Amino acid sequence: MDIDRALKETINAIKKEPATILGASLAAIVLSALTFGLLAPFLFTGMGLIFLKIQRNEEVSLNKTGESLFFYRAEILLLLAQGLIIFFTALLGMILIVPGLFVMTVWMYAPFYLAYSGKGIRESLSLSYRAVMKNGFIAHFVIMLCLILVNLVGIKLFFVGAVVTVPLATGFLVYLFESIKDKV
Repeated sequence: MDIDRALKETINAIKKEPATILGASLAAIVLSALTFGLLAPFLFTGMGLIFLKIQRNEEVSLNKTGESLFFYRAEILLLLAQGLIIFFTALLGMILIVPGLFVMTVWMYAPFYLAYSGKGIRESLSLSYRAVMKNGFIAHFVIMLCLILVNLVGIKLFFVGAVVTVPLATGFLVYLFESIKDKV
């Protein structure tokens, strides 16, 4: 797991296409809020695709943001179902806090496995679990806590800050995923 590289790739992508990423972030945040988070896994895997396209030097633009955000529309029901499984399992675990954070950590890559690798719900949850465990659970746990804190800061700033913190978190997770997805 290359944390330094993932952070540098995220910052470089934002520098390269700030309008596209901020526009996608704003659209994803608003649409996620309007759907009470139901579309979040779907929209953020699409947002992750924008980061991957930037890394691959493929064309991205603010005009094509919707195309990328909704790229995984064939997987929308699977991503929705997986999102609900993760949400309710984490919510149940939050009663004792630590189990909820454990679930959020071990399944942090599940939407990416489902959308980018064409895996089913159960297999993507399993692959995410194995990837986290094989590549350092404690490091991933700390990363999850940091991402939660960064996004909470963004939300505390009247949600305006989330337009910056959400793409940072999304890009960082996507690039981390890319660095470990085959090391399962």
